Formats: sequence, structure tokens, C-alpha cells
Amino acid sequence: MKKLILLTLFCVSMASISYAQLTTSLDLNSPFEFSNQSSTTVSANASAPADVIAVISLKGKVRYAKPGSRKFKKLKEGAILDKMGRIKLKKNSELRYLRNGSVQTFNSKGKHSIDKFPFNELVEKSEDDFLSYLTSASGWGGPGRRDGGQKDTTENASGHGEGVKLNGYSPKAGKWHAGPMIFKWTTKSDNGFVLNIYESGKDENPIFSKKTDANKLMIDLSKIKEMKAGESYEWQVTKDSGVEGVLLRSDKVEITVVNKSEGMKIITALEQSDDFKQLSNWQRDLRIAREFEASRFYSDAANTYKQAAGKYPNNELVQRVFGMFMERM
Repeated sequence: MKKLILLTLFCVSMASISYAQLTTSLDLNSPFEFSNQSSTTVSANASAPADVIAVISLKGKVRYAKPGSRKFKKLKEGAILDKMGRIKLKKNSELRYLRNGSVQTFNSKGKHSIDKFPFNELVEKSEDDFLSYLTSASGWGGPGRRDGGQKDTTENASGHGEGVKLNGYSPKAGKWHAGPMIFKWTTKSDNGFVLNIYESGKDENPIFSKKTDANKLMIDLSKIKEMKAGESYEWQVTKDSGVEGVLLRSDKVEITVVNKSEGMKIITALEQSDDFKQLSNWQRDLRIAREFEASRFYSDAANTYKQAAGKYPNNELVQRVFGMFMERM
């Protein structure tokens, strides 16, 4: 048993982002807000072009000239290339890149127009589809959806909808840490709102209720004594429409409270994959973040994406993937 524990600890320590590192470098109890207006860096990179060409790895001397420029500059991993630009390779140099989900290699010495690269021929394909995912349509996430997939609902005294939108979009349905969290909804009101949190499946007697005039409210979930790790809850926002007998309410959004230690299980499982071991550090960081997101561990995903963006400020691919995550939230 002791050997098993030591082996597990060793495996976790080999990840580029271990759970211990996350909790040390980031305050996971600080509220992570997914706002309509992201930071300048994220906003600039959030919209991904339909045809993305991203540098995955480099060998030797590889330089890049932007469209219309004669000056070749040293290329870096994670760079996003314009297909109208040019590439210059020295002898024994190699460029591995992604385009439309295909991982390909180019190693011809000399200057080359990127639009002449053999993009249609798949050179390699990893059993782990993470690298392909990065430049696929699903990887970029498409148009951001901040409504958590919830439909707009209203109700009057007779139970009929009035067509007025009230939509809660953050936090979205998934697994979250019990800590400060910013709840947000799309509609503003002169009549104020009421945020209610219920035990999952129960429509009466909320365990938390608070009024506010704004369309967002920060709540420290760890202060709600009825909330327990491993249990699910539903949040909903309501408001008086100003019309007698008409109550506007959002659909309920179910969230599950999880302990921070739950994320370690995901990291440990990833490290058993041979494909994961072959990734570079920044790719491992994104891989962990992606796995958190796919498993709906959104607190862990948000912090891991955020840390990766901070660690690699000049990596365009990291910044774009982080930006698209913010859009999806």
C-alpha cells in the first residue's frame, strides 16, 4: 500500500501542472468571473479564424515572415501563422504544425510560401486526439455561449410565457469548488432580482436567497452551511416584471460542489497515457485544462487555463485557446 501511494505521488509530480502547484500559485477560492467583456488580451485572441495554422514544435532554425514583409523572424512554438506568409528553414530543420485538426511536418530547406505547403496530406495522427482538437472547430469552441445552454423562461399567474428574457449564464451547469463565486444573468431590471439556491430537485424552501439590484452577485458558497461536497444544487434568478401577476424566472442551473482533491484523479489518469508524456510543457498544461473542462470540473479548468495563459504570454495558441474557453463560459 505504501509503495502504491509513493508511486501515485511520483506520477502526479511529473505533470507540468500538478494539483499542488495549482493551489500554491493560484488562489482557487478567489472568484473567477466570466464577463461579457474579457481582458484586452483575451478579447483580441478570442475570435479564431476558420482556417487556423498553429506551430506545435520546431527543430533547428525556422524563421517566419508575415505577409508583405521581407524580414524573417525567429519562429516560436504556439505561433499562429498567416497562410499568406513565408517560412525559411535551414538545413536539418523541421516545422510541425496543425491545420484543420491535422498534425503535419514540413522540413524542406529554403524559403517557402505557406499557402504552398502540402496541407491536404496527413503526415501523422496521434491516438490521443488532443493536438488535433486544438485547431478543430470544436477546439475553438465556435461562437461563445454564456447562457449555459439554458432557455429563456417567463411565467405569469396563469402559467403562460410572456416572451421576456431572463437568462442565468454563470456559473454554468457543472462541478465547482465551494468558495466565492459570481452569479450572473443577462437581463437588467429596475425592479431588482432574487437569487435562490435550492437542493437539487426541490422547488421550495431555498437554502440561500438574496435580493440585488444588479445583474450579478458574488456569493461565498463555503459560507452556506447546507452546502456539502459531492452534493448537487440548483440556482435560479427571478424578478418582478412590473406587471401584476407576472413573475420572470430563469431556468434552474444545476451545479455540483466538489473538493479540490477531486482534480488530482484526472491528472493521475492523464499521466498514465503515453501520448501525454510526449507533449511539451505548454501542451500538457492545455491538455490538463481541456480534460478538466470535458469532465465539467469548471473551477479547475478555469484556473488551469488561466495559469497557462500567464505562464506563456507569448504563445499565441495558448492565448487563443484560453480566450475561447472564456467565450464558452
